[in-house]
Amino acid sequence: MRSGSLQYENTRSSHAGVTAAGLSIAMALGGAGTSYAILLTAVQIIAILGLCWLVPKLADVKIAPITWAALLVLLATLLMPVFQLVPLPWALWTELPGRELAEAIRTRSGLANSASPLSLRPEATLQDLLALLPPAAAFVAVLFLDERGRMAVLRALVAVAVLNAVLGALQLAYGGAGLFAVFHSAHRGDALGLFVNHNHSATFLLIGMVASGVPRLFDGRGRTAGQWPVAVGVATLLALAVLGTTSRTGLLTLPIALLLFAYLRFPHGWRWQWGLAGALLLAAIVVGLAQTPLAQTTLARFAVVDQDGRQTFWSNTLYAIGRYFPWGSGFGTFTTIYPTIEPLDQVVVPIVNHAHNDYLELALEGGFPAMLLLAAALSLAVFAWLRALSAPPADRWQSRSLTIAAGGIVAIVLLHSADDYPLRMSAIAVPFAACLAMSFPRGRRRHARPGRPAWRWVRLVPAMAAGLLLGWQAVSMGVASFFLLRDAPGQAVRWRSGSADAWSRIATQRAIAADWSGSADAARIALERAPMDAAALRALGLAEAAAKRMDVAAQLMLLAGQLGWRDIPTQLWLIQRSNEVEDRVVVAQRADGLLRQNTQSVLLLGTLRDLLADPAGGIAVAKQLALRPPWRQAFLASLGGDGRVRGEEIAALYRQLAAAGAPADTAESAALLDGLWRAGRYPEVEAVWRAAGGEKLVGDGAFERSGSAPRGIGPFTWQAPGLLGANVGIETPDHAWQGKALLVATKSIAAGPAVRQRLVLAPGRYALRFMLRDGGKAATRPSWAMACAPAFSTDSPSLPTAWSAAQRGWVRGEARFEVGPACPAQEIRLIVTPMQGVRSLWIDEVSVARMPSK
Repeated sequence: MRSGSLQYENTRSSHAGVTAAGLSIAMALGGAGTSYAILLTAVQIIAILGLCWLVPKLADVKIAPITWAALLVLLATLLMPVFQLVPLPWALWTELPGRELAEAIRTRSGLANSASPLSLRPEATLQDLLALLPPAAAFVAVLFLDERGRMAVLRALVAVAVLNAVLGALQLAYGGAGLFAVFHSAHRGDALGLFVNHNHSATFLLIGMVASGVPRLFDGRGRTAGQWPVAVGVATLLALAVLGTTSRTGLLTLPIALLLFAYLRFPHGWRWQWGLAGALLLAAIVVGLAQTPLAQTTLARFAVVDQDGRQTFWSNTLYAIGRYFPWGSGFGTFTTIYPTIEPLDQVVVPIVNHAHNDYLELALEGGFPAMLLLAAALSLAVFAWLRALSAPPADRWQSRSLTIAAGGIVAIVLLHSADDYPLRMSAIAVPFAACLAMSFPRGRRRHARPGRPAWRWVRLVPAMAAGLLLGWQAVSMGVASFFLLRDAPGQAVRWRSGSADAWSRIATQRAIAADWSGSADAARIALERAPMDAAALRALGLAEAAAKRMDVAAQLMLLAGQLGWRDIPTQLWLIQRSNEVEDRVVVAQRADGLLRQNTQSVLLLGTLRDLLADPAGGIAVAKQLALRPPWRQAFLASLGGDGRVRGEEIAALYRQLAAAGAPADTAESAALLDGLWRAGRYPEVEAVWRAAGGEKLVGDGAFERSGSAPRGIGPFTWQAPGLLGANVGIETPDHAWQGKALLVATKSIAAGPAVRQRLVLAPGRYALRFMLRDGGKAATRPSWAMACAPAFSTDSPSLPTAWSAAQRGWVRGEARFEVGPACPAQEIRLIVTPMQGVRSLWIDEVSVARMPSK
């Protein structure tokens, strides 16, 4: 009897070690993301092996009813993607909500009346199914573990979290480059550790911090002395690492993790005095950390929280949910569905890969059944957690702390899922599932039953068969993804002949090689498996155009255009076609969509400039510019260098922008004015200046809009030519005349023009008025000079200046000059004279006014 018990203890200890090791591998490799397909495949293979070994053993343990309910929910979760892959009759499939566009594409492609699965991207749905296997294996494995085994799992979590923190610190030290940059990431420069996303790294560090608070975690033999300094040190390291990620969500939930850690580690000191002291200490720590450069960087990101697009992602996803409710679009289809509903004015360079809210994305892809399963899972988890806290063993703090820590980890991940997608990373989904399982009663060994080895084989053989099937799916899909990432779709289809992504790439490659028949065949294969593949549909449309079936090609390309603004060849084809049929609105919209992605800028800006020659085209361009796209200023600047664009066309555009409530101001018109000026188109300079809101003859005479220094370009802006011995800036002086003023600090060698501005004045007599404060004599005061275009002579004489006293140490100056018919444009210059020592003078309220004729 003792021998059997000892054998069982050894088996249980071995199972705990294997589980902890498997979870450690998943946590170390599972943060790599989809760009590292082989690593994800390795994690999935380990999960498949674990499930094949564990699932048959469920019959050998006693399982509580609530645990059976959780296993049934898990099974239903795994079966949901399977059901979405079952082919449906055409008549039934077309009745599903949201299939109108996909139906039109299949019909126009000659693929109608064939069975189709519910998922609009079956390959991605299968990938999501395989991604569920690691957390499913973790959940089942932890159900077999006793308290010591579950402690081993938390030790593994803390160990990998510490590794993640140390690696993140090294990445910060080396600027995100070199040996310690484990994975390529758009967030390089932050403390990413073992992840490609800084938010996910922060989530992992926080759950590791909570786990480190469990008593006796750092001594498996049960000694408690000396453990708390180690735990506090680990928690401090992880907290600093969270700051290194610059994650706003991580910073917001850091106090929650710290409080959970403190409660778990010091449970008996929570009297109100200690609570108050702890709160003050926590506040002091937070204030201290907030002064660090890392925290300042993170806090600065809160100032632009309204610019990261999450709110727009959520509202657009809600709209998409309404289109596909109640059955959903299929797991893994978000990147297919979102472009079809993405508003033009929200198109940016990065593709929106997730809703950044896992609950909304789940509702879109899984529909009402997925939300029902989520509600069931959360209800069971809460019930099991409360039941575990109130169970008889709960009088031991060790058991209670384990349950509280597991619940806290689950809560933090669920909280982060509200504005990100941490559960889509195996490195977080695996410990999440493991901690979720810790809330449920563990399976207990049944009494050994002699004989019946055949029954064990009956259970094992189906598990092995399912494992082989899933294993092949994981391997073939992982290798195919590996080849696709290296742009080798031909190799990918050898491993996975049904890969729509691979066939779509092949269709594009054949189109580039002008193999139009082969391109059409590959495109149809892709569309049969994924009807909303934009690249495949575009390839088929181009093949039809090459075959001179222009009506069919136009219909296919218009459908491809409805799949979003992202496919560049589709947008360019639609622009060309719309130009041919004189649909200026479509030309402007499609060009806008591409320019927002920083692509084909030179070509498209020229296309939009050409539209201005047509009144309808000008209105269409103005409508897009009124949305204030990021390319607006570049377009306005390009008008000045294009001699084909007439001044009246520019003026008409400016009037239309003003009528649309988005007038072009003088700042964004500076480059345009400069281009017109350099081309000698002076009358048009003056017209554009007026249209841009320039009301006076001098630009920014009060120096309120020129920044900290006169560094403008073009006319009607202040410029400092770099006079030797003179420093020029714009500041607010003591005893200011009115706000900011121009400061000119000169040394004895300074002589000549300190600042200048180019103007366009009609022939006539003018008075240049300004305010001066320098305290010097009239003979040493600066003066003004005026030079004419096109030569702008450097030896123009200074204008005589009349002075009069003003208040607060200021004097008023006035210089008069005359502009003749041979002077189409002018340059006014502030001339300083040499004098002993260093002096500072202030200039303000510069204006030019026309005087009556003699």
